[in-house]
Amino acid sequence: MFLAAAAAGTVRSAACVKALAACGYTPDDFGTYTEIKDRIGKAKADTEGATVSGQASLADQAKDPRVHERWVAECQSGHIAENSRHQAKRDDPTTAHCSFYDMNEAPCMPHAGNAFNPKTQHGAVLTQDRQTRRDLRGDPGPGKKIGAERERGATRKAIDASLDWGMNDDQDVTQVAKDKRYAAIVALNSKDPKIAAAAKKSDAEFKKAIDAKYKENAKKAAECIESYVDAQWKAMAGKARDAKKDATDQAKAKAAASDAKVAALEGQKGKSAEKQLAQAREEQAAAHAEHAQAKQELKAAEDVDVDACRGEAQVKGKPLTPTAQDATQTENNTE
Repeated sequence: MFLAAAAAGTVRSAACVKALAACGYTPDDFGTYTEIKDRIGKAKADTEGATVSGQASLADQAKDPRVHERWVAECQSGHIAENSRHQAKRDDPTTAHCSFYDMNEAPCMPHAGNAFNPKTQHGAVLTQDRQTRRDLRGDPGPGKKIGAERERGATRKAIDASLDWGMNDDQDVTQVAKDKRYAAIVALNSKDPKIAAAAKKSDAEFKKAIDAKYKENAKKAAECIESYVDAQWKAMAGKARDAKKDATDQAKAKAAASDAKVAALEGQKGKSAEKQLAQAREEQAAAHAEHAQAKQELKAAEDVDVDACRGEAQVKGKPLTPTAQDATQTENNTE
């Protein structure tokens, strides 16, 4: 529903659906920044802004058919690969390090809570991204390309941080937040006999059953998400290529129209006709130059190496502590 056709199959296979469910996600939880932002808005509307109760037992919470949507409603649209690695200035596509990168088309997933609260899932991912910046700054250093392999590694760490949030006792996560995460997971696995049996015993047994299912599937779920990220990068490149193709077709039509106009004016006599012809020829030259430029840009879009472009990512040298501007941006689903 929310996935581009080119990327849909990566998380909709039976194996991925099962693995993602064990981690509290569905295929519809993966899409572009805009798609996930819209998905969260729809979840809020569908659940009337209700929050997931942290007071009821996990078994009771999981009985609510809307519990997963209520959890999604409390999330922000989070870039799976940190946006600032790929674009120097937010909301300014001209500062993208890769020719076809678009922050609104980049792969995203719901991240619970505010990005600058380290106890939230969004905060855990941001913390991991900041650690990645520290790791990458010395090699290759701020303002330099990190390369596709390092970019993939950084993205995998962020994926693991997303999935692992709230699933380890040593994490500084509130109990209410953990219970919401567990409830969202169990709601997607209510037919699992082990979980169903544990639900009849106690919350402690319930959590043990969920933990076991999560640990069995987390690696596969991460691989499915990685595949989606790869596919969405290709989809971004394809969309940019299609846009260049449309622009080239329009420029070609404009050039043909200018040729026809010049042909119609040639042979006509009189100062007025000569003046019109001179102007038409100027327009013709401009139209053909525009077409030539469009063809050149289309060729570049057709020849683009997606991996190499992804490797254009850079590590910014900005402070690693949140600023007032950061906090404001976070309220607007930035990361």
